[in-house]
Amino acid sequence: MQSNNTSQLEEEFYDCLPIGWWSLSEISQDGFGLVVVILDCLISVFSVSGNGLVMYTIYHSSNLHSPSNLLIAGLALSDFGTGFITHPCHVIEYLAAIRGDSCTATIAFIVLNISGWLFTILSLLTLTFIAIERYSAVVFHLRYNEKVTAKRTMISLLSTWIITFSIATLITFTKVEGRHLLLAHGVVILFGILVTCLCYFKVFLVVRRHCGQIHMQLQAPTSEQLATNSARYRRKFFTVFYIVGVFVACHLPYSIAILNGFTQRARIMLLTILLGGNSCINPLIYFWRIKELKEAAVRHVIKIVKCRGNNN
Repeated sequence: MQSNNTSQLEEEFYDCLPIGWWSLSEISQDGFGLVVVILDCLISVFSVSGNGLVMYTIYHSSNLHSPSNLLIAGLALSDFGTGFITHPCHVIEYLAAIRGDSCTATIAFIVLNISGWLFTILSLLTLTFIAIERYSAVVFHLRYNEKVTAKRTMISLLSTWIITFSIATLITFTKVEGRHLLLAHGVVILFGILVTCLCYFKVFLVVRRHCGQIHMQLQAPTSEQLATNSARYRRKFFTVFYIVGVFVACHLPYSIAILNGFTQRARIMLLTILLGGNSCINPLIYFWRIKELKEAAVRHVIKIVKCRGNNN
């Protein structure tokens, strides 16, 4: 009798979903689902707190309102959304599946699917924008401040969010087989990684040529200033290089797992640990590599702690 009820519940549950992350017969056998839920919760806490601090610091520090830092804030916003929306929806979907609440599970899955597409594509596009910004800083040099402004950066980010959200919503509600939708997700990530890596390779070639030109001018009267600018630019370039490297290291295995037909458990674990871990690692890179951001964040944290202490 219990078996028939479970079978009927599972059939009703999956009739509502274009793709099912959770199989009731599978997650009820052991503690795999519980482990994933715990990981989701931990990743969500660290992602929201770390990226929230990055955005708060940039917003409240006028000296950090440069195009490059605004793009970092845009990337942090994507990671914040992953921790604030995607992972909690993963947990809600699991709990709803356990309870047999197909309505809640359906809503959680729809939000999970939209946010998954949205934040993945936004991260890829933001990384590409950062590559273009770094490329412009070298190629245009003296005209950089004229061509790359904070206003244009904000408009680009806002337009990207609106267009990407529309596409993610359209994909979610399009009647496409779950297997094809999953494969499309993997292909989009791989294509985005390829384009992003090509952009950064181009930037690397320009930076190398630029540094070579500076090296030839070291005997000039302004050599000290040139060397300082070169060192600053190299630091920014390698900061972005680390961010892109972590993104590729976290997203590439998941795409390979999808395209090679890995089991559902393997995909879920890779999705949770790698893609979720990416959103937690990025803030650590920002604070490690961007000295001004780290110092401003420390000041704001101390200020907030003192204010709360005085209120108590």
